[in-house]
Amino acid sequence: MITRSPSRPARRARGAAALVALALAAAACSSDYVRADPNATTTTAAPRTTLPGASTTTVPGAAPGTTTTTLPSPPPVLSPLEASLLGALPGRLAVIDGSGKLVVERPDTGGAVALATPPAGGGLSQPTWSPDATRVVHSFAASSGSSIRVQPAAGGATLGTQRLDPPPFYYAPDPTGTRIAYLRNAPTGNAVELGLLDAAGATAPRAVTTGKTYFVAWSPDGRRLLGRADDRLDVVDAASGTVTRLAATPGSFTAPVWLDNDRVLVGLAPSGPAASGNGAGTGQILSIVTVSTGARQDLLTYDGTIAFVADKARTKVAFQVLPTSSGGGAARV
Repeated sequence: MITRSPSRPARRARGAAALVALALAAAACSSDYVRADPNATTTTAAPRTTLPGASTTTVPGAAPGTTTTTLPSPPPVLSPLEASLLGALPGRLAVIDGSGKLVVERPDTGGAVALATPPAGGGLSQPTWSPDATRVVHSFAASSGSSIRVQPAAGGATLGTQRLDPPPFYYAPDPTGTRIAYLRNAPTGNAVELGLLDAAGATAPRAVTTGKTYFVAWSPDGRRLLGRADDRLDVVDAASGTVTRLAATPGSFTAPVWLDNDRVLVGLAPSGPAASGNGAGTGQILSIVTVSTGARQDLLTYDGTIAFVADKARTKVAFQVLPTSSGGGAARV
């Protein structure tokens, strides 16, 4: 059943996946097309101008002036991932190989460059690219202690090392390539620490929040970071480390999405305590929250856990609602 109220115009999500047009979105248009068969031939009753790359031959025994034109094969339409792997984009992979080494590989050429070797009794983990693909940050764990290390992607000496025990299990470089957010198990207590590190690893990392933060997202300008914990939404000023808690209570959702430098897309609890984070909660709300004012624009309600991603223009969002543990389903809007 779709729910709607005058004070909170929202719609109930009941499908496994859907596409929502966000506020102030530009009108979208589409047109049907037919993909040509590259092996097809076209018979014409009179000569035509031949397309570049096409070939024209006379059909034996046909009426005068009849020719067959074979169209050239169209260039392949590649996804960004396919283009990257084929070398149209940087096309490199930073991986921990079977021997435990941190290696940058070129799937298109088969070449590889070793960046770091694990210590005896230790290991490497979480290799993450810088936005400009010139550096790789990773966690280094040894019996003598753990650290964050930044390696040049082309190989060579380590650019920066910062001691940190225990090491991060997640890294998120900002869009400008100047800072790296990280998550790690807090040294004390059953909590997760959100911290910041300069991208070169030249200065000591600093913790900014401690709690149950498992998802983070950078604003497009790289100045602020939104962290989602089970019970709160924290906005972190990257320069000062100042933390501002949003008044809204998070519901059960995965990673937040910034629509611009002041508006975020989040899942909110209807009232009272936050959802448990494992799919519990009914009547939760997918909402756009303005960080500077706290104003909300509710889009729809959902039961369970919602995951979403915005398009490049930040005008549409695709989302999926996972059913509740009690067996309730989610259907298409």
